[in-house]
Amino acid sequence: MNTTKRLLAVLMAAMLVFAMTITASADPATGSITITNATPGTSYAAYKVFDATYDSADNSKISYTYTAAQDTDAFLTALQDTDSPFELTATTTAGVYNVGAKAGSDAQTIAAWLKTNEALLGNAAKSVDGSDVDTDTVVLSPLDYGYYYITSTLGTVVTLDTNNPAVNVIDKNQPGPDIVEKVIDDPTDTDSVLHAVNYGDTVNFKIAGSTTNYDGDSRIEEVFINDTIGAGFDYDTDSFVLTLGGSTLVKDQDYTIVFSADGRSFKIAIDMYDEATQAFRYASPSDLLLTYDAVLNTDATIAGNGNKNTANFDYRTESDTDTTTDTDYHVSTDKETTTYTYALAILKVDENGTGLAGATFSVVDDQNNPVPVTEDANNPGTYLYDSASSSNLVTSPANGLITIKGVKDGTYTITETEAPAGYNKLTTSSTLTAALTSTSTYTSTITTYYDADGNVVSTEQIDGTTTTTTADVPVVATTVQNKTGAELPSTGGIGTTIFYVVGGVLVLAAAVLLITKKRMSSAK
Repeated sequence: MNTTKRLLAVLMAAMLVFAMTITASADPATGSITITNATPGTSYAAYKVFDATYDSADNSKISYTYTAAQDTDAFLTALQDTDSPFELTATTTAGVYNVGAKAGSDAQTIAAWLKTNEALLGNAAKSVDGSDVDTDTVVLSPLDYGYYYITSTLGTVVTLDTNNPAVNVIDKNQPGPDIVEKVIDDPTDTDSVLHAVNYGDTVNFKIAGSTTNYDGDSRIEEVFINDTIGAGFDYDTDSFVLTLGGSTLVKDQDYTIVFSADGRSFKIAIDMYDEATQAFRYASPSDLLLTYDAVLNTDATIAGNGNKNTANFDYRTESDTDTTTDTDYHVSTDKETTTYTYALAILKVDENGTGLAGATFSVVDDQNNPVPVTEDANNPGTYLYDSASSSNLVTSPANGLITIKGVKDGTYTITETEAPAGYNKLTTSSTLTAALTSTSTYTSTITTYYDADGNVVSTEQIDGTTTTTTADVPVVATTVQNKTGAELPSTGGIGTTIFYVVGGVLVLAAAVLLITKKRMSSAK
């Protein structure tokens, strides 16, 4: 569906306006042209192409004449050209011609020809500047009876009417309903392209668009909003707010909403036309806004392609007779958002790179807030972000690999609070930054470096070796090593000093005792 307004396309309607019997002393009869379904901000103009004379003896008969200019008349030349859709017959009055249509010339043919020759028509008989158009109805009046060519800055449509001097024409150039944008509405988020949240966080979605009352000259009777959110979200069904034309619509009164059986999509139907009153319910065009919330769940995709949410409009016109099925009649282009969530991984190893069980870590975010987690009962060592949890501690399983799933972007600090039995507790912390590093790589590897003697080291060695461990989800990861042996002192602690002091005192006491015994023996 083409939704782009074709600015400066000129022909909107060509129409016939009846004439009445005019005596020589009477003022020319006047009529009006009312443009319904007008677009605010659009300029309209009516050019009189031919005079119209009404036959009072037969109120279904009207004749048209063209009066040539006294000097050179380029439009007369065009009218008489072989490609003209009109036939001109000279009357007994000099410069006045009776006008009829050539065989086979329909409204579309005439409209196309008039558009091509618009520059020859001269000044508009009546015009309305777009800055003055703030409603969906524009009246061009007064206008002498005649055959008029109406232009707008929207596009090209033809309408012919021969029944009344005060006629209504439909502006057929409005595009059908369409989505303007589908966005995640989060004023605190400065990066809407990489919007990231935790498991359990609420995401605010917004669908903005515009509705019209016509598609061409077909009346639009229903407008539909279609939305698919995928397995990673749960809709908050109580959060939906729908406004149209500045008014808040009432569910089951102004619109209906139906969710799919799996709860992952919905369809909203808005009744645009009141059959009882034969009137449109809303102005045209009208701004539409739908807001709703959804909660990211533990089925959400980790990093990778993220969690998509798509929406589109479609609508049914009076000519679309099938109203018994969910047929998509006139579908707009999909609009899409993506929500990300990430995972962290810690590989706990000994000096030989073997996984260690029993190491416990605390996890805090870049604001030093504890990251609440619960362990997945079916996957030891896998923890899920859980805002209801009071614990931010994670413990390594038998293979040493800890995974923390469902965290938003940011830098996280990992601090060991308890070392495995027989190993020293780490005295420094590690940091991990959760971010989308690639949209095509869906797994991360944990790399462990060894020196030539097989000891784990922090960086790659020229004569060393490396091994990699692949986590089961896309993660940012780090390897943390524990060592056996005496624990090195940390700042402010006495470490092993006390043992050296006590040992020294004992050695000194033994020496004193030995010297004393020798002296006593010598004295005897």
